[in-house]
Amino acid sequence: MKLKQPQRHRYLLQHFVGWEVETAHDVFDPTTVEFMDFRGEQHQEARFMYVLPFSPRRALVEYTLFSPTPLAKEEYEEAIRRYLHDTLGVTNFRIEAEEAGAIPMTDHPLPARAGRHIINLGTRAGRAKPSTGYAFQRIQAHSARLVAALASTGHPPKNSTGDQWQFPLFDSLLLDIMQRQGETTRAIFAELFRHNPVERIFRFLDERTTPWENFQIMNSVTPWPFLRSIWHVVRRRPGKRRNSEMVK
Repeated sequence: MKLKQPQRHRYLLQHFVGWEVETAHDVFDPTTVEFMDFRGEQHQEARFMYVLPFSPRRALVEYTLFSPTPLAKEEYEEAIRRYLHDTLGVTNFRIEAEEAGAIPMTDHPLPARAGRHIINLGTRAGRAKPSTGYAFQRIQAHSARLVAALASTGHPPKNSTGDQWQFPLFDSLLLDIMQRQGETTRAIFAELFRHNPVERIFRFLDERTTPWENFQIMNSVTPWPFLRSIWHVVRRRPGKRRNSEMVK
């Protein structure tokens, strides 16, 4: 099902299928996670493989996309098979478990409450980070703020999320780029990891970086895609892909 896209905000899905596989020979390095492997075809979208090894012969191999519309299941499965065979050289494997899902990726503001005595939590409260889908730690932090305020004052805090203003802006910029030119996400992440310590990147993704570190992050990537998205965000009209290559 394709998501409706009102003018003011950006609406994508992070959708995926993953296989936990057992191979006949040693293939994986249990000390190394393949966070985002963008070597496959992008098809004008952000597409990557995630590999989480449990042992030299067992790992979760997951195909993940950022786009408005999910694929047919067989398309995810064919991409995983091709990655196992062509990239990892795996010809003999067994599927031990499978997972699939879709996470909303939007900068549409979500309400803190669903009623006078009902507080939203989790994805309903916007705790899935719009540009990455990260949710677990954000949900825990949100719940802790609510519990602390209720225990001390009997009322929820005015800013129950604790979000800093700059990070939603960063999310909107990246979402706009993904919506207009999803395939450029590969180059953006390559520059991020090439020019920054991995600890700084993870702090940034967790929204724990200082203003100086945010500047370092922004200064480490090619500016033009972000400058174009700033214009779209300021005028509150998401950029749209035009034809197959041109962008508005």
